[in-house]
This record gives sequence, structure tokens and C-alpha cells, in this order.
Amino acid sequence: MPVHNEKRLFEEIASGSERALRLLYDRYFNTLYNYVLKTLKDEGIAKEVVQDVFLKIWENRDSLANVDAPQAYIYAITRNKALDYFRRLVKDAQLADIVEESNLKSPHAADDRMNVSDLKGLILEALNKLSDQKQKVFKMSRYEDFSHDEIADQLNLSKSTIKNHLSETLRYLKEQLKLTSN
Repeated sequence: MPVHNEKRLFEEIASGSERALRLLYDRYFNTLYNYVLKTLKDEGIAKEVVQDVFLKIWENRDSLANVDAPQAYIYAITRNKALDYFRRLVKDAQLADIVEESNLKSPHAADDRMNVSDLKGLILEALNKLSDQKQKVFKMSRYEDFSHDEIADQLNLSKSTIKNHLSETLRYLKEQLKLTSN
């Protein structure tokens, strides 16, 4: 698709045209899907990531008229959404490690081990006992995917304070989970 046609679609989307978004979706979905599928190796997740790309485009439609290279913009969002998925996997793996460590130290049978909803409840309960600042830092990092630098900027704290809060919070959560599993 020629760049001027893509720019025109972006301008129409910026004006609120759902039809233009649908045209963009129809033109790019298969290409982006195959691009993401090669990386993530999961059809369902690849579809979800690509849908998130178009949702992001719609949510940021006010700034689309200023985009000079629409195709590069679309691929950058796609790459970032795939990276976000990997980041969530890493965070989920860290959480799973905490649970597994807690479960391994538990003398109870396998059927007594924590399930995900129990774990979420325990984490929320433990987080509520922390200071407001530590809660906010943890939630921004783990649930909202902010980097340490972004959190530091938004909260007017140093990056080392953010790292300390996160490490103290994770240590505290591990301790709480160990206590609960005993």
C-alpha cells in the first residue's frame, strides 16, 4: 500500500473514522499476525497481540495525523506489544517461582497447594499491609508494566529507591507466602 494512502487512512482514523480503522485492520492483520506468530509461536496469543495493536492505534488516534511513516509506526507498536507479552511472561514466571518455592516448603499434600485465585488474594492482602508508596511502586511495575525509570519519574523518586521498594516488597511477599503455606 502506498505511503500516501496509509497516511490518508491515519488522518481519517485521527478524525474518528471506524471505517478507516477497519480498512487498516483488513490490510495489515494477516501480515502482522504472521510476523507475531513467528516470534511467539502461539496462534491465539498472536491474534490477541495483533488485536491489541489496532486497539492501541485507535486509542492513540489523536496523534496519528502527525505520523510520517505509518507502516513503521504499525510495526513498532506490533514489536512493542510482542515485547510486552514477553515481559508479562517473565513476571508471571517470577510469580510462579515465588509460589513454587512456597509450595515446596509446605508439608501439605499437592491438593492443598495454592491455586492462582488464592495466590492473588494473598498477594493483595499482603500488599495492603505495605506503605502506600510501596504498593504504588509494586503495582506500577508488576501490573502496569512501567519501567523503573518511568516509575521514578512519575513518583519523583530515585531509581535506586524504586529498586529497593521492589526488592523489599518481593522479599515481604515471599515471607508472607511462606507463612501462609505452613
